[in-house]
Amino acid sequence: MKRFLPPGLAILLLLGHPIVIDADNQTAGPLPEDDRPNWVIGVATLLPKGLSQENRYLTHSIPLLIIERLEIVPTHFFSAGELLGQQRARVVREKRARAKELSTLRRERDELFFSHLAGSVRENKLSSYERRILELVDHLNYLEELDPREIVFPESKPVHFNIGGESGSLLPAPAFSPLRMAKREELDLLIWGRIEEVQDYLYIELGALDTALGREVFSFKDAAVREDLHQSIDAIVADLVPVVWGRDWSALRIEVEPQDSRVYLDGEYIAEGDVFLEYLLPGRREVRVVHAGYMESMAEVELVPYETTEYRVRLIEKVPEMVRIDSKPGKVNVYQGAMWLGKTPLEIIRPESTTRLLLRSEESDDFSFYLDKNSPNKLSFSIPENLDPQSLQKKRRNDFYASFGLFALSVPLPFYFWAMYNDYYLITKNAANAAKEAEALGLSAEAQRLNAEAWRLYADHNNYYTAFWGTLSVSVSLFVNAVITVLRYTASADRM
Repeated sequence: MKRFLPPGLAILLLLGHPIVIDADNQTAGPLPEDDRPNWVIGVATLLPKGLSQENRYLTHSIPLLIIERLEIVPTHFFSAGELLGQQRARVVREKRARAKELSTLRRERDELFFSHLAGSVRENKLSSYERRILELVDHLNYLEELDPREIVFPESKPVHFNIGGESGSLLPAPAFSPLRMAKREELDLLIWGRIEEVQDYLYIELGALDTALGREVFSFKDAAVREDLHQSIDAIVADLVPVVWGRDWSALRIEVEPQDSRVYLDGEYIAEGDVFLEYLLPGRREVRVVHAGYMESMAEVELVPYETTEYRVRLIEKVPEMVRIDSKPGKVNVYQGAMWLGKTPLEIIRPESTTRLLLRSEESDDFSFYLDKNSPNKLSFSIPENLDPQSLQKKRRNDFYASFGLFALSVPLPFYFWAMYNDYYLITKNAANAAKEAEALGLSAEAQRLNAEAWRLYADHNNYYTAFWGTLSVSVSLFVNAVITVLRYTASADRM
């Protein structure tokens, strides 16, 4: 049985008439979120008027110099008015996106009325479209009543310059409305202006338009000869910095000694050595300077708006504090990781951080302990001997067998590499002589090939020579180790 829409509802849907939803049954939907990670600045080329050919470059060079000078400003802080403007703009973008989606759904739904789908299939699809259309209308009604201040928005964003996409060129000068251009390019701030040449003077007009506020927040007018333009650019940048930063700013110069000291600002690592930090928020900041072997320095500095605060610190060198390590029995090896420090009794410099040390003896198991700034100045450890004389003799015998076995395995290697070295020496010499004979007979191509072969053989000859000395040194070291182990084995046998 076929089912039809009520005539009144069908007419409303066909005409795209807005449907008003009862506020009590309204589904608000998700709150719009801020969808832009950066505060984007666009800089346009200056609009020329009466410029001579030699001054045409200024339409591009002046904006590029401004960008170069402003790029050091890392962050933009929003004023209360900007924040509200950004929140309102986010609502407008959300409404436009949902309205576009609604228009698409209505067009697709209307096309179903003229499709050749079966009745039940078409009704199901129409029902789905109607539900989604009603949800979008409901959401648009919700956005219409939404207070923009409910949208969560950060107090600051990183500054990003949009200078015309991948080509890296500046934006074109706005032909009509700067505000329209700023919205089209999705800018937060548009810097634009014009330059006019009158006799020997260049007249510059520059403005900065805040898209969220919908008005200019900066304007500049000046006339100068070309040689003095740098002064005008300095004045422009000085006035634009507070606009881009959005708050009062301060600078901090920190000079330290020693030069490789680590500098922290408010607990965050900055750099090693002297640093100069621009565009910081005024107020009290904590500066900490540390260096191994020196007393740490920590102080609070007051940053004054629009001034550079200088802070100099010279760290005081610490007097090394020694820690004595004793053991029973004595003459026990002390290691820090893989590094041997000496044998007990031993004095070492107290470490600045917790350090793990190891006592190692052949007659006992390894014993580890930790040393830090709170450890006593004198540490003494009793290390029990876990091996009886018979077990010790067996252990040292096994050590001797192992060391002698490694030595025996290493002995053939030097002889092998020495033989290969001599063989390649003769082969290389023969190849070089053959190359000389070919060159004497006028066979240049053959001579070049034989020369290349001789050089390749010479490289292998050198490799075998290096390998000979390397394996010989290893074999000698293993021999010395075998002699030491056999002496230890003999000493343990005498104790039986």
